[in-house]
Amino acid sequence: MPKIKCKVDIKDLEKLMKDYPEASNKATISRVTEMTNFLERVIKFKTPEGVGPTHLRDTIFHKVEYGTPIRGLIGTPVEYGEAVEYGTKPHMPPRRPIIYWVSKRLHLSGRELREAVRNICWHIYQHGTKGAHMFENGFNENKDFITKTFEKIPDDIVKSLKK
Repeated sequence: MPKIKCKVDIKDLEKLMKDYPEASNKATISRVTEMTNFLERVIKFKTPEGVGPTHLRDTIFHKVEYGTPIRGLIGTPVEYGEAVEYGTKPHMPPRRPIIYWVSKRLHLSGRELREAVRNICWHIYQHGTKGAHMFENGFNENKDFITKTFEKIPDDIVKSLKK
């Protein structure tokens, strides 16, 4: 899956983190968790819906890694996730998933199903597939919101110290 990084340079955060490590960890974890939850929802909404019993959007997850630095990850474990994100070069696709897709989505059977599957396979063989870019677009379209949310971390630290 793509590795998209967001680095926010927040004034005075480094000093606060050195002086109040426990409060800064708590505030950072809270904001990273908030953003990974938010981005997971956005990316799932942008993910094309399949026809199988398990959809790609059902496999998208988020995880917060507690370490130095604290990191938020959003991804999918399924191997075709990259093909949906980036698209593919021309290739001969496996027929079985396309047969299933055509029968469920287009409600075709018999000769019509075989012709549609052949045409779709031929098109992918000649042109490949276009990427949905749901991870990339989901992140890029919300960069400002993410930055503003992370910029709230110093205030969160100060508020937690006042309690």
